[in-house]
Parts: sequence; C-alpha cells; structure tokens
Amino acid sequence: MKATLRRIAPYCLFLALIALIAAGGLFIVFKTFNTYVQVALAVVVLSLAAWVFFDPNHVRQIFSGRQAKHGSNAVIMTIAFIGIIVVVNLLGYKYSPRWDLTEGKKNTLAPETIEILAQLPEKVSLQAFYSSSYPSATIQSLLDNYKRNSNGKFDYEFIDPNTNPVAAQEARVTTDGTVVLRMGDREEKITYASELELDTALLKLINPERQKIYFLGGHGEFDVATTSDYGYSTVKTTLEDKNYAVETLDLLTKPVIPEDASVIIIASPQKPLSSGEVDLLKAFADNGGSLIVFNEPSVVSQFGLAQDPLAEYIKEKWGFTFDDDIVLFLDKEPSVLAVAGGYDTNHPITKKMNQIASVFPSARTISISSAPMSLSQSILVYTSDQYWGETDLVNLESGVSFDEKTDLVGPVALVGAAENLVTGSRLVVIGDGEFAANAFVSYYGNLDFITNSIDWAAQQENLINLTPKETTERILVIPNTVTLGIVLLVSVFVIPLLVIAAGIISWVQRRKRG
Repeated sequence: MKATLRRIAPYCLFLALIALIAAGGLFIVFKTFNTYVQVALAVVVLSLAAWVFFDPNHVRQIFSGRQAKHGSNAVIMTIAFIGIIVVVNLLGYKYSPRWDLTEGKKNTLAPETIEILAQLPEKVSLQAFYSSSYPSATIQSLLDNYKRNSNGKFDYEFIDPNTNPVAAQEARVTTDGTVVLRMGDREEKITYASELELDTALLKLINPERQKIYFLGGHGEFDVATTSDYGYSTVKTTLEDKNYAVETLDLLTKPVIPEDASVIIIASPQKPLSSGEVDLLKAFADNGGSLIVFNEPSVVSQFGLAQDPLAEYIKEKWGFTFDDDIVLFLDKEPSVLAVAGGYDTNHPITKKMNQIASVFPSARTISISSAPMSLSQSILVYTSDQYWGETDLVNLESGVSFDEKTDLVGPVALVGAAENLVTGSRLVVIGDGEFAANAFVSYYGNLDFITNSIDWAAQQENLINLTPKETTERILVIPNTVTLGIVLLVSVFVIPLLVIAAGIISWVQRRKRG
C-alpha cells in the first residue's frame, strides 16, 4: 500500500507545478487576485501537502541529504531570479513609459482630448458592446490611452451582447459596436467609437444643459443652414457637436428675443439693422446676454450711405469702432487676405492660439476707445506691421498704395472683445465674416477661433480649445514594378546567398586550419 502511495506522490508534485503555472497565467490575464487565482493557488498547496503525505521519506531526504546541500545554491539563484522578474514587472506595470514613434503620432491622444479628461468633474464609466465577430483591437488601444491619461476618472469594460443580452437590453443597445458612456445619472451613446466621437460625448456629459445660440437673419447674413462655400453649416455642426443648440432668429417678423438665448450672433449683415432691432439687442445685453458681431468692409456690404444703428450702439456702449477701410498687403495674393500676426495671450479666447494662424479673407480694422469702468476691453487679433488699413475705397480696384496721412499703419486690429463686469454680458467684434464660412473655416485656426469666441461669449470657458480635430488622412503610395522587383531580389535571393557564402567561406577556412 505504501509503495502505491509513493508512486502517486510524483503526480501530486506535477499537479502542483501545473496549478502554479495556471495561477500565474490567470493573474496576468485578469490583473487581479480573483477567485480563479485563489483556487489555483489552493490546488498548489493541497497538491504539495499530498506529495508530503504520500512520500514523507523522500521529502525528508530532499531537505536533509546531499541533494539539499548541492541544490541550495540553485534554489537561492532561482528565488533571486524570480524575485527580480517580479520586481521588474511590478515597476513596469506601475510606471509604464510609452513612446509613440509613428510619424503622425496616431497612437497619442490629441491635446484637446487631454484637456477634456483633465476637466472631468467625476468618474466616467464606458461600456463597449462588441461581439466576438466585431473588431475591437483599435478601440481597446484608444480606450487604454483614455484611461491612462484620465487620472483615474475614466474606466471601461467590453461586453459581448450575444453572451450577455441582459446588459445590452438594460443599456438599450441594438447595434454591435455601440459604446455607452455614463457620468453620474447622465448617459451618452455613440455607434462609432473614434477619438472625435468620444470627445464629443464627454463634452456633452460635462455640459448637460444645451445652451441656445441664435444667428440673426433677415439682413443678408451668412446662413447656418447653407452648405455652400459661403454658408455656416460647418460652424453649426461643430457647435452642435459641442452640445449647443443652434437656431436662427428673425427680429423683423417676430420682434422678441427668446428667453433661452445665451448668445446672439450677427454674421455680417448686408443691410443695416433697424433701430428697433438694435434696441432689442441692447436690452438683451443689459440683462446679461452676449453678442458676437461680424462686420464686412463697406465695399463688400450693401450699406451704401445708410446709417448703421448697430455699429453706433457698439461704439457708444462698448467702445469699439468698425473703421471704414479694408486691410491690405500688396506683396501677397490675394492682397485682401489678412493673416493674424499676433494674439492677446492673456485672453481666454486666444491665449492658446499663439502657434496657430487665423485667416481673414476680407477684413476691416477695429479701433478701441475709452469706455466706462464697468467694461473690460481687449484687442484679441492684430496683423503684422506689413499690413495697413486702406481708407481710399473709391480707387481700390484701379490701384492704391499706403498713404501715411490717411491710412492706418500696421499692425492693425481685427478682433476685439469686451465684458461688462456689472451685468456679465460679453461682446466679440470681428471685422470680417467670411473667415467662418465653409470655404475658409477649415483654414489653420479659424474654426478654433470662432468656436472659442462662442464658448467665451456663452461663458463656457471649459470648452475653449477643445474642438476635436479630424484625423489626417494618409495615402499609401505603392512602389513601381522595378522597385518591387529590386526588393524581391534583395530579400529572397541576395541576402540568403550572402549568408550561405559566408558560411561556406567560414567552413573552408576552418578546414584549412585543420
């Protein structure tokens, strides 16, 4: 009977080894000391106990005989090696540096995303409903980046809707690849997970209340519903992605400003506003509302000699004047295209735009004058000193040059902003409206600038400079036939033949030394 038990003992030791390996593998997979790992370690302990019970004499010899003496060094070295491996892995897990060596840094989160994660007021949990047949490697890598940069405020889990239909039903998920984000009692759902879509969903969670942005109409302004080059549909889509509600407002047919209006934008009217409309806008600002006014040069608009009550109100109450000129730089084509030469780095709208240019296709200059103590005024954008404000608009087409007596010497101001410290109302004035049109809004920092201006006017500074960027599209250029042939020749024939030749030469030399 004892001999039979001793024959069982080696199998117990083998089972202990298998269980130990399984415990290590399970811990690597689950990254936690869960029930599976605990059961595997329990099997290790029980198997070792059975080994000692079934063959105690052999165990005694191992720990007291010559094998113990000769094997002690090996045991110590093995334990030291395992300890080093464990320490290195723990340090690597806790402090895991990452280097993105791709040309476009495609594995690095955009700065806008990092800012969004830094502004999370509470933890966001994400459920990614991906079946086993739906590719998930890319999104998992992206979510790992989000979690790594969230300072513990972002976590995620993958759920297979086929094996866990209850969870899918509770989340009201019907499409494979759907992602559900939750912050507190708020929820956002997207069906295509990309950095842009995730950023948009996070912004909506951060700002659950949709503020209303109204674009004034009825005077030939740029239209937010128009998708042509001179429409504002891109701006509208961007604002809606940032959880704003965008609508149009016609004060001519209905002279009432909605109570839910946060910001009213007057985007380069071609005809002057009436005094009654300006009175409504004035009352709106006096009650804490904000205005953004674009105003094209008079040679572009259809104002003619008519008075401009809106410009008069802005000059009188806010201290900004739209100069009757056009910004020129004759050494560049087109000569009316003005590029920002500098920004006010202290203002929330422009403080992070120093490295990004903004372009104004046809602009007039802005002048600033003294205003009441209750106002805080700033010039946000100005040109370089190579631009000037040309006041001779009559002879513009026949040719003009800088006249230091009548023209405004550069650098000239293009954008101003002011805040009423008593009422909380805000104003942004821009001497151009084309810069935000579909044809130009994607130029450099134009989209950032217009969205930053609206964010500031709506007192949503936490959204400024968080406009998601589109991923740069790259095209693989396939080598021509000759190049492919050379690659095939070198990799399949030349390199292996060189290795074989080196081996033969080495063998011959060794034979000669014989």
